Parts: sequence; C-alpha cells; structure tokens
Amino acid sequence: MSNLPASGGIEPIFRRSVIWNDRIEHSVLRGFTIHTYSDDWRLCGVRCQATDGCLSFNVMADTGECQLNRADRFSSPRALSLRASSSYTGMKASYHPECHGGGRDTDLGDCGL
Repeated sequence: MSNLPASGGIEPIFRRSVIWNDRIEHSVLRGFTIHTYSDDWRLCGVRCQATDGCLSFNVMADTGECQLNRADRFSSPRALSLRASSSYTGMKASYHPECHGGGRDTDLGDCGL
C-alpha cells in the first residue's frame, strides 16, 4: 500500500504531466529537499508530480528514502553530488529550453553539464 496522501481521489495526484527521463545513478541533489518519504522510485515520481514546486527527486535504495527537491541539476548544477546506492531523477531535458535549443530534445552536453 502506498503512503500517498488521501486527498479525494486520484485526480489531484496527476495535475501535471511530467516525463522523468533525466536519471543519474549514484548521484543526489543536495540542499533543496522539500519533503522526505519512504517510497520506491515510481511512487517518489508520483509524489513529485503531485507536489507544487517539485522539480526533481532523489531515491536512496539503501535506506528506502525518497526526497523531493525544489531544484534540479540545471538550476543548481553544483548541488549534484555522488552518493552510492542512490539515484537523482529530473524532468525530461527538453523542459529546460534555455539549455536545449528552444525546447527541442538535444544532447545534454548543450548545457555544459
């Protein structure tokens, strides 16, 4: 059973459409956590999607912890750091038009990251 809040059905959970394909293994974004839960990767993504201001999330496999972040690796590149048994996940790169040719899907190298 999920730890998702009971908020009158499933509709509020999916109020924005997000593609979580900017995943980096053995890394976390530090210093921008807005909420912490005990969830797996999939439920952590659902929680972030349902939380205003959430731009990315960290999942620590060794502790089962899910951290929702108010920033991502594009807005705060120096906050991304190595952590074993963890993964950082952000929105699809094309959601950051300042880094990717006006919103077109291009190589992440365009941001110099």
